[in-house]
Amino acid sequence: MRNIVLIFICSLAYTNSFAQKSLNIHKSDFTPESFLTSTIDSIRFTANETVMRIHFENFQSDYLLSEIDSITITNNDIPTEGTIDMSQTIPSQILGGNQSYTIYLPPSYNVSPNREYPILYLLHGLGQNYRSWETNGNMKAIADEAFAGGTCEEMIIVSPEAYASFYVNGYYQGMNYEDYFVNEFIPIIESTYRVKANKGGRSISGLSMGGYGCTYHAFSRPEMFSSCFAMSSAYTGTYTQVGTLVVGKTDEELANFPAFVMECGTEDWGALPMNDNVNNILSQTSLVYTYTTRPGRHDWAFWQECLPKALKLASDNFE
Repeated sequence: MRNIVLIFICSLAYTNSFAQKSLNIHKSDFTPESFLTSTIDSIRFTANETVMRIHFENFQSDYLLSEIDSITITNNDIPTEGTIDMSQTIPSQILGGNQSYTIYLPPSYNVSPNREYPILYLLHGLGQNYRSWETNGNMKAIADEAFAGGTCEEMIIVSPEAYASFYVNGYYQGMNYEDYFVNEFIPIIESTYRVKANKGGRSISGLSMGGYGCTYHAFSRPEMFSSCFAMSSAYTGTYTQVGTLVVGKTDEELANFPAFVMECGTEDWGALPMNDNVNNILSQTSLVYTYTTRPGRHDWAFWQECLPKALKLASDNFE
């Protein structure tokens, strides 16, 4: 009779919500393409025709497939909830004073001190602020559910205060927000938290004004971001048209653009024509992207349904 291997993983104590997590993998599932990532902290699985290898954070274990039927991995102490902090600020020479932001740290962040995480920059809309994605958008609960379900890789999520800047220079009260965001905010965040500070570890998304902002930055700096999810974007005509950032690019240049998704509600009478217009422009280029419309308005009910998709897009394109 072949063995069933039980592996118990220890972790540091942490004041949060905990639950037992178990993962059972049967021999028939052991293929080279299967289980490259798991739902348990930072464990990764690889396999060939004879050996199942489990990669832990600091070591690895091999198991001969001829000697086992299944492997069960259990962890009693992995937190199931991330933490969110809306009290943090960073000093800015460009904007002046201290600038606020909301930071979400994924469940394993405080029990995996040597692990670096990918990051999603999540941008708010006009008339909103850095707290809105949590207070109105239910960000923490949505992220916790996505990570607990194993549909997404854990990531840090940060939402900066952007006022009415549209995330560009000079639009709002002479504010050089673009300079602040690129040259101060991102570098400070990525040196403060354990972030995979490269294109493969960085994504950007946003709604309305933030939908414009994320598209603008993703198209202006394709070397910085691996993906972009633009929700109900306010692609108005009072500043740089995002279509001009794509038109004229070579096929080779566009092949290196971030994975890009636009989504807009069919009852969103303000944003829908603008998104249709951008889609018409992009469709005439070789850019690979997705444009989705579905029933919905310009409201939080629509954007809360977008957020899990934005997390999945980010996760699928992280390296």
